[in-house]
Amino acid sequence: MSQPSVASPSPSYRLRKHERLLSRRDFLRVQGDGQKVITPHFLWFACPSTVGMLRFGVTVSKRVGSAVVRNRVKRLLREAFRLHKARFCDPLDVVAIARGDAATVALREVERELADAARRLRPSSRSESRTSPCTRQGPRII
Repeated sequence: MSQPSVASPSPSYRLRKHERLLSRRDFLRVQGDGQKVITPHFLWFACPSTVGMLRFGVTVSKRVGSAVVRNRVKRLLREAFRLHKARFCDPLDVVAIARGDAATVALREVERELADAARRLRPSSRSESRTSPCTRQGPRII
């Protein structure tokens, strides 16, 4: 019996540890100096990265719900970001903060809000947006 052939490696959609914001200092810097976008279930902050790559951080407070609910919201945010990180400009540090009603949100809605935030967090200067490497588009969300 022959061995099944191994498919060629596809692009990595993993969210590795070095692609996540982990330190309090980084979270405070992004929230203090970053551009802010408000969507129905989340606040999004973004500012230029200090390490030269796209990184993502999540904050979900106790007002969202129990630990089980908070962890679910964090998993949804990480999954949406992992699948659609190509929508953001490199290099950015992005922080998502869950609002109180995020406990009932579905993955599809998280993806829509992430796409909206990514579009609105683009460089605001016209000359910057023409020469910016932010022209990549991720998968389309319907």
